[in-house]
Amino acid sequence: MYINADKEESAAIDGLAIHWYTRGYFEDVAKAHEIQPDKFILSTEACSAYLPDQHFPLMGDWQRGEDYGHDILNGLKNWVIGWTDWNLVLDQKGGPNWVMNSVDAAILVNKDADEFYKQPMYYFLGHFSKFIPRDSVRISSETTDFNLAGNLGDQSSVEHVAFWTPDGHTVLVVMNTDKKNSFRLSMQDVNFEGKFGQIVLPPNSIITAIWKQ
Repeated sequence: MYINADKEESAAIDGLAIHWYTRGYFEDVAKAHEIQPDKFILSTEACSAYLPDQHFPLMGDWQRGEDYGHDILNGLKNWVIGWTDWNLVLDQKGGPNWVMNSVDAAILVNKDADEFYKQPMYYFLGHFSKFIPRDSVRISSETTDFNLAGNLGDQSSVEHVAFWTPDGHTVLVVMNTDKKNSFRLSMQDVNFEGKFGQIVLPPNSIITAIWKQ
């Protein structure tokens, strides 16, 4: 990671662009914000099937949707302000593409049948784009007493991010990446002492909860 420390050159830069083509880079993203907190951070490109042995769409593949959710959620938790999908719509072969870089997309089109198919990636995107409007503010969220609630499995399988929206709602997006275990969670908002909300996360699931502040 390189951050320009020259004040004059830094003044000409409004923000930093990142891509998702690696794993475990969120600590570096948070560090970039720590070094230059006045610069916005925007995820400007992401797509599934970018590896050489995966250059094709997978109809209905849940893992690729979960990969989207993981990257968006953890980016937002580490000062990323937006996330851009590289290919929102492609054909069933992952094109057209003049260099034969066939990849996957949230929507696949069957032009011969005049049909389109919404992939799991489409719905994972919707949990963020539909329920977290512009000018929302991220707030702290944490998981405590996980195993005391009778949950089996690893707490790290539960990923979450929370926001306050401009119209006065709290939005909590929660993912369960565990392939076998469901988790029962009790949500508590510090602004509503003594009140709780219960949710159950099935294996490999994503849920959005919304309540009035």
